[in-house]
Amino acid sequence: MRLLLFSNFILVVASNLVALDFSYNGQLTQTYLQTTGNQPDYDGFMFNRTDEGSWKFTEMTLGGSVDVNENFRVGLQGISRVYGDYGNYDITLDWGYADYRFSDYFGIRAGKVRNALGLYNESRDVDSARNSILLSQDIYEESYRAFINSIIGASVYGSFEKDTWGTFDYQIIFGNVDIADDFFFNDELAKVGVNKSPDFRGDWHATAYLEYAVPWGSRLDGLKLAFSHSEFRAKADIAPVFGPRDFEYDLDVSTTIYSIEYDQFDYTLGAEYMHRLFGPKIPDDVSAVYDAPAFAALRAGWDGILSFSTNDVRAYYVYGAYHFTEKYTAQLMYSVSDHRGRVDTDSNTYTFSQRYDFDDYVVGKLEYKHILSDTGKWGVFLARLGLSF
Repeated sequence: MRLLLFSNFILVVASNLVALDFSYNGQLTQTYLQTTGNQPDYDGFMFNRTDEGSWKFTEMTLGGSVDVNENFRVGLQGISRVYGDYGNYDITLDWGYADYRFSDYFGIRAGKVRNALGLYNESRDVDSARNSILLSQDIYEESYRAFINSIIGASVYGSFEKDTWGTFDYQIIFGNVDIADDFFFNDELAKVGVNKSPDFRGDWHATAYLEYAVPWGSRLDGLKLAFSHSEFRAKADIAPVFGPRDFEYDLDVSTTIYSIEYDQFDYTLGAEYMHRLFGPKIPDDVSAVYDAPAFAALRAGWDGILSFSTNDVRAYYVYGAYHFTEKYTAQLMYSVSDHRGRVDTDSNTYTFSQRYDFDDYVVGKLEYKHILSDTGKWGVFLARLGLSF
């Protein structure tokens, strides 16, 4: 009887979804990763040394949306991933929101909204949308994904288009961030003198995004310019093994990204420049104690993970891709990270990526990163097979 009732329920839901124009999509990617050279265990890169190679780099997504009418749409996507020691195949809500579009110029979304930061953050989980396996880790760091991926709140957006002057798109997003328990820095801090998980949590987050695309058919057809700015505050409860007392750690993060992309004929060119400021706030009595020479070693262990002073980061990358055939594309990328006033954190990365589309659903990729940093010279080889539907 229960089976019959459940079957009837599924049939009713399915018939309603068909009537409401239901669509779905998903992907599964499996990546092999191997490092070479003298990579340190942590160098701003989420994957520690894997001289023998590792298959612990898997991502699965499944999402769907329903067009209730021509103005109202509801959608969500779940994600399960493992990146090295992080992720553990837990299923989480990647994004999910209700979207009401009053006109082309103005719409509202509410729920867990993708964060429009830079050209590619909104599509970072769509492997088929790019040629490389990893986006530039100097701007789209996987270790900061919990901070910048999605915002729980609301957004307003719109688009203004005219044949004579092109298309302007905008988004303004405000809300909070849900940081998972296995957030990367929680674990890293546990290794360097903190006796329990600091449990980073979001306080509030706001992002503004503007994009301009040159009109179709003009001389610069295919040119896209974008500007995005994000303000974010996180909190953590720090319980140090050595020190005066437990304390609350506040971190203000301000990020500005300037973007350009030119997609024409068989080639694509692009570049992005980022300026990010980390502004920590620590009680004066705690900071005074940790400034003492006796805690120099502890401060050195925290450096780069838990900053006690403002961290000014400038990063940029440029890339060029050429589509040799409909199936094969090669791409070169050069990226730079500059942490002003800090040592052992700057890097230059050269990346060569190859992509082969077996058909509309299966994509294979090969990638090699050669990284020159203040802490050494090392490389990362990646091979990925992806299935999308």
